[in-house]
Amino acid sequence: MIKAEIGYGDRSYTVSIEGHAGYAPKGQDIVCAGVSALASAFLESLILITKRDYTDGVFIETGDGLFQFGIRRIKDKQTDDIVRSLIFMLARGLDLIERQYPGYISLNTFDFPQRGNDNDTSEQTMNTYREEDKG
Repeated sequence: MIKAEIGYGDRSYTVSIEGHAGYAPKGQDIVCAGVSALASAFLESLILITKRDYTDGVFIETGDGLFQFGIRRIKDKQTDDIVRSLIFMLARGLDLIERQYPGYISLNTFDFPQRGNDNDTSEQTMNTYREEDKG
């Protein structure tokens, strides 16, 4: 199973995607392929943004069945808005795959404790979309 976690903070974010879906043999697994395509597009877009001097504490680690990304601090609102949008797109895509292939991927979104509940968090937005999709 693929386990994905996305954390939202105050101009800081973390993404962890680990494991293999096990839906089909390696090289034929459409769940893994979908998750890999989303993570790759996300990463390539972020690399363009994080090359600029608008972020602190960026880490990226990739490997077989592993994608981890984090930004400790984004220095300006415009860059934060762009990164937040990209992370939301990744979370939404993973959520849609989870709905179509339950049992092969698990997505957890959460706010960092220091962020609090500020009425407009991406975690709340994701949960709203999830509830609307159920109805």
